Amino acid sequence: MEKIVFKEEILRLSQAFVPREIAKVEDLHFYVVHYLGEFARHRHPHDEFYLVIDGELEVQIEGKGSHTLYKNEGLLVKGEQYHCMESQTGADVLLITPRDYSVEEGALERKATGPDERCS
Repeated sequence: MEKIVFKEEILRLSQAFVPREIAKVEDLHFYVVHYLGEFARHRHPHDEFYLVIDGELEVQIEGKGSHTLYKNEGLLVKGEQYHCMESQTGADVLLITPRDYSVEEGALERKATGPDERCS
């Protein structure tokens, strides 16, 4: 087993919103993701946990309000909740989810395009 250095894994990211898997523990996948700008409003059947490694990330959850996360802060988004993320200055995030994004090409490449997908 090799140790994981988040800063090194983040440097390997090719672009914003495209996750890089760094570990898998049973059914959970651990990804590093860089957020910059607005990520489209969406939902899915499974829970996700976001932990900000560096930067600032705003997560809006329908019916639950807006949550600003700073370095070393995390948030659980329950399945079936509409949510979206935004970072004006950039945020490096550890995403923990049972979903395997590697099997779905471009699964996180969802910049907000229409008014129904915007955070605000």
